[in-house]
Amino acid sequence: MIKNTDSSETFYLLNEKDQKIPLVFVHGVGLTHEIWKPQIDYFKNYTTLSYDILGHGKTPLNKTNISFNDFSEQLIKLINELNFQKIHLIGFSIGSLIARNFATKHNDRLQSLILLGSVYKRNEEQQRIVND
Repeated sequence: MIKNTDSSETFYLLNEKDQKIPLVFVHGVGLTHEIWKPQIDYFKNYTTLSYDILGHGKTPLNKTNISFNDFSEQLIKLINELNFQKIHLIGFSIGSLIARNFATKHNDRLQSLILLGSVYKRNEEQQRIVND
């Protein structure tokens, strides 16, 4: 198990195995990568990556106004730095909105997308914020 920080100061936990396509876990607001420990333990024979989203856990927030695009940029930089071509992306709560935003911008990098506890029935303004 590797605990590390990437060049953008994103803290992550990586469990590398022979499996080629990693499972990438995105936590919800007010949480950290640690929420995924039971899943990481369950998938111990798979390559797994959990990380702290911007402003959470050990990952700093370096600007005041952030959008879902910033979270998607954080994730694409991290998986590029780790040389992952494709990922299985799993998001919970706000992590599912981050995953959805990531999917709209980097669909070619996804093997699969799993959304847990995602928000449903947003009005147009709320939907625009998520998409932007």
